[in-house]
Amino acid sequence: MIIQQGERIVAKPPKTDGMRVLEIRDIDWEQLRGMHASNVARKDGPDQLKINGHMRNIESGDYIGEHHVPPVVVKVGTCPKTGKDIYKLIDGEHRYNAHRDMPKEAGVTHMWVAVCVFDDEEAMLNYKSNANQHKKTYVANERTEDDVCIIIKRIIELKGYELSNTQLNTLLKNQNVEK
Repeated sequence: MIIQQGERIVAKPPKTDGMRVLEIRDIDWEQLRGMHASNVARKDGPDQLKINGHMRNIESGDYIGEHHVPPVVVKVGTCPKTGKDIYKLIDGEHRYNAHRDMPKEAGVTHMWVAVCVFDDEEAMLNYKSNANQHKKTYVANERTEDDVCIIIKRIIELKGYELSNTQLNTLLKNQNVEK
């Protein structure tokens, strides 16, 4: 599915239960905040080789953000000095780090993102995990079984679930995990 967003074409917007996309657009780099260690959905954190691959694509002009599901951000506040909205990264850490690490002379001032809202933290965690369940090219970083376990563990702790077979099956289903 391809949709028109302003003057740009977006290949596929992010989508999951419990999430709404408010808009997809370029956001000024100064308005973006990255993930913290507690926000990462991967056992081993970001992969520098993947970040370097994105940096090469940005530098060569081959990175075209609107051709891929955009990184997801949520609004977390407003800057008291500028009055501009501040956004926190939910998904797209490798692309975020690649943009962040570009030399100033590269002129990277904006990043193409989807501004979203989530019903609750469980919906956000499910999205973060499922967003990495892809088999595609373009510097993809496939999630692992350990990554899925990390998210399920966080949801169990967050919700205080007692783990019955039914609840575990529901958690696995929400992660799009077959048996």
